[in-house]
Amino acid sequence: GIHKKYLKPNFSGFNHYNKIETNISSIIDYNNKSKIILSHKKNILLNSIINKYNIHKNESWIINLNTSNINYASTRFNLSPTLLTSSQMYYITNFKRFLYINELLKLQGLESINTSSFNKTELIKAIGNSMCVPVIKFLFNSLI
Repeated sequence: GIHKKYLKPNFSGFNHYNKIETNISSIIDYNNKSKIILSHKKNILLNSIINKYNIHKNESWIINLNTSNINYASTRFNLSPTLLTSSQMYYITNFKRFLYINELLKLQGLESINTSSFNKTELIKAIGNSMCVPVIKFLFNSLI
């Protein structure tokens, strides 16, 4: 999501677009039924984050579990934290699993892309290193 203070014209002359609320469920792959097992350390971290932020497990919270310290964990309700090249652990609480590659791609505005020649680690790094397609389109259209 975009914070309200950024939705106003700024000194650069760009007029920011109106915020569009999108529910995280629009990117969820409901057909994939893969299950995950968290390590003991990650399970402790997850429960600590849930308690610290008063998170309800049946709601759509996405938590970046790629940290060893609760103070560095990013959490968002019904939104994704910023995708990073270094993280492969975006956990969605109401599904009790991590986000899949195709879901991460959708978050960046990429839906139909051939990923068969890359391993999972390479893909997640590339996705985290990319820029969101709809944002790029907006910026270029603003310049034209």
